Amino acid sequence: MLNASSKRMILMFLARDMHYEVCGGRPGLCDAMRPASGPDLLRYLRKVKFTGLSGDEFRFDANGDGPTRYNILHFKQVSRGVYRWLRVGQFLDDELQLDLDDIQFKWWERRPPESVCSAECELGQAKQYVEGESCCWHCFNCTQYEIRSPLVETACMECPRGTLPDATRTFCRTIPEAYLRPDSAWAIGAMTFSSVGIIITAFVCGVWVRHSGTPVVRASGRELSYVLLAGILMCYSVTFALVFRPTDLLCSIQR
Repeated sequence: MLNASSKRMILMFLARDMHYEVCGGRPGLCDAMRPASGPDLLRYLRKVKFTGLSGDEFRFDANGDGPTRYNILHFKQVSRGVYRWLRVGQFLDDELQLDLDDIQFKWWERRPPESVCSAECELGQAKQYVEGESCCWHCFNCTQYEIRSPLVETACMECPRGTLPDATRTFCRTIPEAYLRPDSAWAIGAMTFSSVGIIITAFVCGVWVRHSGTPVVRASGRELSYVLLAGILMCYSVTFALVFRPTDLLCSIQR
């Protein structure tokens, strides 16, 4: 809204410009201005341009409106139970000047709230749009073995056999093979124990073969003892097949 001083200056500059152009600078009111028509006054009014007493430039826009100037006030809590109107910015010449640091949206939060209907879904979630609303949706979790479809954001996709969702639940990764590695402490201990057992079993086999004709060996069931020793030797040897990366051959040996 224009103040009284601005209104008087508008009329003064309007009369000056019109008198200079119509009367040719002659002093006094000439016949061409007696009387002045409305369209002529409007034409000169839109040309008015001057610097006001406050130092701001005044002019009318193409629609005949004056400059838009607003002070932006913020009703802020300055202390517990105390509220005040504070100037936090202004709108001047189609330009917004706002000091966000002085604005308090909540007592514990200074950041402006997000103007969205629905927040973006988290990883591993798909969207279900609200009927009749293209900007509003609900998020639902995909199952343990699913990821959100890379082609359609409203559907989940089950991972193929032999794969699982990754940590971000954005793609399916191959399930890593879990086996006892030869350089692990458990594998070293098992192989050491089996090696000692193989050595002892081989020693017993050697003694049995060397003394196979003695009455003691024949009386203890020589053939049955050989079968038992061979089985014990195979049990110890299977340990080495269990600590290496599984292959078709190793799996056959284990079975």
